[in-house]
Amino acid sequence: MRLLGSDHFFNPRNVGDASEPSFVGRAASLECGAALRISIQIDESHRISQAKFKAAGCTALVSFLSALTERVTGLVPVDAAVIAQQPDNLCVGRSEDLECARLACQALLSAIGHYSDAER
Repeated sequence: MRLLGSDHFFNPRNVGDASEPSFVGRAASLECGAALRISIQIDESHRISQAKFKAAGCTALVSFLSALTERVTGLVPVDAAVIAQQPDNLCVGRSEDLECARLACQALLSAIGHYSDAER
């Protein structure tokens, strides 16, 4: 599955912060200077009701974040984590794109981890 697309860059979905209470995950790359955060809100049925992001980075990163947050909204956190643990399956293309997918997935896994910690 290829998540990149100019539509996700020119019309990104889910930009901003999830409503409270939310759980935040962050990731950054010293190599390219990208920085991002994903915030998720979990509803009463234990599903991701909102997944939003803020990012400073390249077009590929914004595209991945837009598509990834769109894809995981409505899922239970464990299903979203399974997706995020396989960033290699999210893109077909340049190695730079894979690094962007890894960063996006790292931030999502961090947010899910914060939710999991709070639930324990």
